[in-house]
Amino acid sequence: MYYQEIADGPLKLVLDPIDLATNLGDSVHYTFIKKGTAYAEGFYQEDEVKLGDSVTFTLSLNNVEDLVSGKFDLNYLGDIYEYKDVKLNKEFANFAKENDLSVTLDDPVFSKDNFSSIVTVGASLEGEHAQGVTGNMNFIDVTFEVVSDLYYENRGNLGYGGVDTFTYQNITNEEVVIPTFIHDYYQFISKHAVVYGNFTPEAFMHEAGFPLTRDYEGLGVKAYAKGADGKVYNGTVDEHAQFEITDLPVSDKPYEIIIEVPGHLTTAQKVTVGKEKNGEIYGEMAQVYLQPNIAGDVNGDGVIDIMDVMRIVAMYGKDDKAMDINKDGIVDEVDIRYIEKNFLKVGPGVKKDPVEKLGPKGLNDFLQSLGLQPTEDN
Repeated sequence: MYYQEIADGPLKLVLDPIDLATNLGDSVHYTFIKKGTAYAEGFYQEDEVKLGDSVTFTLSLNNVEDLVSGKFDLNYLGDIYEYKDVKLNKEFANFAKENDLSVTLDDPVFSKDNFSSIVTVGASLEGEHAQGVTGNMNFIDVTFEVVSDLYYENRGNLGYGGVDTFTYQNITNEEVVIPTFIHDYYQFISKHAVVYGNFTPEAFMHEAGFPLTRDYEGLGVKAYAKGADGKVYNGTVDEHAQFEITDLPVSDKPYEIIIEVPGHLTTAQKVTVGKEKNGEIYGEMAQVYLQPNIAGDVNGDGVIDIMDVMRIVAMYGKDDKAMDINKDGIVDEVDIRYIEKNFLKVGPGVKKDPVEKLGPKGLNDFLQSLGLQPTEDN
């Protein structure tokens, strides 16, 4: 490194350790700055946090001259952390007391950008013979509460960017902007997991093999997880046939991930969520791959059989939401062909035998009653 590289500003360096087996270690961050340059540095007062804990961020000032007021923007993840309060650091408060100065904390101002929540905090020294702070001193403590532990980076921090710059005024009312760095982390202990993935509703698939864009929630699609104790954790589905189930307590016992699609067989998959480290299980974000939801179970009994055929035939040519498998506004040949294609299939975990005939009449008889010919492979 050359002196010229830091003459006009800080130089940031990130080292990513890797062993001979190509295993990556935690990145190590360095900042090089010209000796005597004013800067601020943030650090956390906790080494480890979990859901419900407090996290306190302290901004430390270095090489400032005659500072009488200052402020900064602190970025944080608003879905993980909730702002609690801002206080003077004891070091700054003691300086004011020893010099017969009063200190006014600015009211916090809240805003957001595309990635983070932001709180702007600051403080001012006041007094008849106010003198500014010169040198190094801890300035302000900002405290947050951990309101969600759906955070899966081992080395935790408040959010993207943290603090970029610190702005202060000196005794001559000159505004000074100095760079700010945060190299500190804490261990984030997560005990809840997120499961996500895609579902494949047969009646809503494009011929090219991808799901059509639909209001799947409005169509009655449900995604949920069932724990070993029987407790149900409801998830969400979106218009692209994606699901997400959050806040699953980590466990060494599997969850059953279930997708229900009206007019289709339910699909289910057992998964164990959480990653083990040093004998303890921590939260994770886990993708689950599910079997397709097979179309044709219009009565929702877990099998596709003659009972479904009979109900489709009864509503054929009508607008019946329950029997209209592909939700195109009419019960027609498209719907009954799904039943024909999947006739006698059984959903996962269902211990019921499908019924092949209603008396002497089977599937082909009902098709012919509608003027339809059975397919060749039926």
